[in-house]
Amino acid sequence: MPDDKKRSMELRFTMTRAPGKPWIIWPWSPHIPTMYFLDINAMDVIKKSANNRPLDARKVALLARLRDIDRPGNKVSCLLALMEKVNDRRGALSDTQLRAEIQKDVALVRSFFANAKPGDPDTFHLDYFDAARGLLVEQDEPNYVSFLKAANDIHRLASIVSPRKRFDKAKQVISTADALGIHKVHPLVVLCLACIYGNPDARKVMKFKADPQDYEVENVLADVMTIGRFLGHQIELEKLGAQGESSVRRVEYITDDAGLAAVLRCYRGSSISYADLETHQQIRTTGRMEFADLLTEISHAGGPLADPDDLASAGPSEYARICKLLLAAPPR
Repeated sequence: MPDDKKRSMELRFTMTRAPGKPWIIWPWSPHIPTMYFLDINAMDVIKKSANNRPLDARKVALLARLRDIDRPGNKVSCLLALMEKVNDRRGALSDTQLRAEIQKDVALVRSFFANAKPGDPDTFHLDYFDAARGLLVEQDEPNYVSFLKAANDIHRLASIVSPRKRFDKAKQVISTADALGIHKVHPLVVLCLACIYGNPDARKVMKFKADPQDYEVENVLADVMTIGRFLGHQIELEKLGAQGESSVRRVEYITDDAGLAAVLRCYRGSSISYADLETHQQIRTTGRMEFADLLTEISHAGGPLADPDDLASAGPSEYARICKLLLAAPPR
């Protein structure tokens, strides 16, 4: 007979508050020890501030945010910005010049924060550069690039898709992902679907262009891949904090990219696993995606009635049909 004491369950509960009232955690939220990952834009603002260069209103707001997180107990990491910079093969800088620039940028970031501590070891950034420069950070990057080019050049996602054509367009995009061996719930695929279904934040992230020559595939890919990279670090660091092995209790991403920030809020990681394969390490992140929030204009109403006199005979909603497409096994 099973031991009832060993049984567990997942518990979810909902709390409500009066309209206009702030969430109760807010008064002490700034004092929760937090690891902040900076993006390239945040690092650039710090550089401009140090050199007294003019900032537009958006950058001024970002600078104020950076100053606000400079509190005892907080930590600041340049890792995600560094991964993007090291993996960027479009730059005109030589490896020697880029290495020197990274060293200078990290030093500026550390001098900017008087109270928040560095989240990375002292020699980490240059060690990472030396190990990763010239290598693919993502093993499947060529397929990701091909998928984005197809989404822009073939599926023409820069154009607004009429509601009656959205489902067929979504099927075409998913078929392209299948052909390239890309998982159907990968953020690249999901954000394309979000663009089809009218999500303005997803469109800001994907930056599709009517003229294929204007589409900056590598820039878009770097932004989208941030989602998985950030979630992985968030899971690991918050787990260590919960186990008492780290002072960090919360992990956040600092960017002035409103589209990316909004999309990130639709993802929450729960676990991460690693597998050392013959040629690379596979990292699998598991979590929750608020899919319905990403497909902002999709219909959740039932389909046509099989029997005009029976409301229960309605077919599946378009949202249900999309979910079925994503969960189906790819064709062999």
